[in-house]
Amino acid sequence: KIFGCVSMIDYFRGIKQDYFKIYMFVYIFFLPYNFFSGFFSNLTIFLFIWWLIIGKKKGYFLKVKEIFTNLPLLILFLFILYACLSLLWSDNIKMGIKELEYYKYYPMIVMVFFTVFNKEDVKIAFYVITFSFALYALFSLSIYMEFFTVQLKDKISNKSNPRGILPYAVVTFYMAFNIFLSLYLFMKENNKAIKYLLLIIATMSFFTMLVNNGRMGQISFLGTFIIVIIYYRKYLLEYKKILISSVLVIALSISFMYSNNKIDRYLKGINELVYSYQNDEYIGSWGPRLFFYKGAIELIRDNLVFGKGIGDALIEFKNYQINNKEKLKHPIVKQFHSQHFELIVKFGIFGYVLFLMSIIILLIKLYKIEKDYMYIGLIFFSMFLMASIGDGIMRMSNFDNFFILVFVLLSITIKENSKYKIGDKKII
Repeated sequence: KIFGCVSMIDYFRGIKQDYFKIYMFVYIFFLPYNFFSGFFSNLTIFLFIWWLIIGKKKGYFLKVKEIFTNLPLLILFLFILYACLSLLWSDNIKMGIKELEYYKYYPMIVMVFFTVFNKEDVKIAFYVITFSFALYALFSLSIYMEFFTVQLKDKISNKSNPRGILPYAVVTFYMAFNIFLSLYLFMKENNKAIKYLLLIIATMSFFTMLVNNGRMGQISFLGTFIIVIIYYRKYLLEYKKILISSVLVIALSISFMYSNNKIDRYLKGINELVYSYQNDEYIGSWGPRLFFYKGAIELIRDNLVFGKGIGDALIEFKNYQINNKEKLKHPIVKQFHSQHFELIVKFGIFGYVLFLMSIIILLIKLYKIEKDYMYIGLIFFSMFLMASIGDGIMRMSNFDNFFILVFVLLSITIKENSKYKIGDKKII
C-alpha cells in the first residue's frame, strides 16, 4: 500500500464515520501545544471518558490485557509503580504526590492508543506529528522575523527568544526531532507533492531549531546525526547525495549560528564551566549546572540503590543549594537540570535502570520485529537521552506526555499479530 496524498485522503475517508479515531488524531495534533492552563488535561480526560463509553461495544476493553504482554510498556509501568512505592521511604508525602502528577496521564494515553490504534494508524500519527510541528515552526519563525511577539506571564517571546508558548528547550527538541522525522517520511514517500511538502517542513524545522535557544536540543541533534550516520553507514554510498547534503547542512547551520551570534552562547557556557570548576564559584547558566550535578552526586551517595524517594529528593536538593549559597551565583531552583540525575536521586540505580530498560528493550524489539520504525525510535530516544544530560526535559510543558505518546505508538508496532509496514520503500 503506497502512502501518499491520495492514500491519506482514502484513509480518512475510510474512518470518516469513526469520530473517536478522528478525535484521537486531533488530540495528537494539539498534544505539543498548551494554549492555557488545563488545555491538555481537558483533552485527555475527554478522550478517556469517550473511550470508557464506547470501549465495551468496540472490544477495546478486551485488548487492555495485551498491554501487559508488551514488555517495554510492562517495564515502564513497573517503573511508575516503583515511583509510587518510593513514597514509602519519603518523608514529604505531599511533595511526592505532586511529583507523581507528571505520570498521571500515562495510563490513560497508553490504554486508549494501544487498544484502538494499529500500525496503519501509527503511520498516520507520525505524519500528523510532523504537520503539527511544521505549524509550530511557522509560528516560531514568524516571531523571529518580527511579524508579531507573544506576551507570556513574565516575559515576551520575540526575535531574541522566538519560543512562542512553549519552553525554548522543548521547542528546540521538537524541531530537531522533526527534521529527522520529516526527512525519513520524505524518503519513504511516493507522492511528489507530499515529498516536496515534507522537504519544506524539514527546512522550516531546521531553521526554527537554529533560531531558538535550546542548546541541549541543538547538541542532541548533532549527536543523533552522528549516531544515524554510524548506524546506517553501509548505506552511505547508496545515498551519496543525502550524505553530501547533510554535511553541507551542518556547515550551513554553523555559519548561520555564527552570523546570528548563537555560537557565542556556547563559548560563554564553556567559559562559565571552566571558571566555575577552577574557582568553585558557580556563575552564569552552565556554571550552576556543574554545581547542581555535584549536589546530585552527593545526594546519590546517600541512597545509591533505591534513591531518596520521590517526595524527598527535590527538598534535599533545595536544602543543598541553601547550605552552599555562597558558592552558587544563581537563584535557588526546583530541579536538577538533568533528567538522568533527577531519576537517580529520586529512585536510585534500581529505578533508573528500570526506566532505561523500557527504552532499550523497545529499541531491541523494534530492531528485531519492525525495523521501519526502528529509525524513529533511534532518533527520538537518542535525542531524549542526550538532551536529558543538561535539561530536566520531562518536567517541561507537555513533553512528558509527548514522551509517552511516542513510546506507546512505537510499542503498538511490535505487536506480533500486526504485519502492516510503514511503506513500500525500504532503506533499512
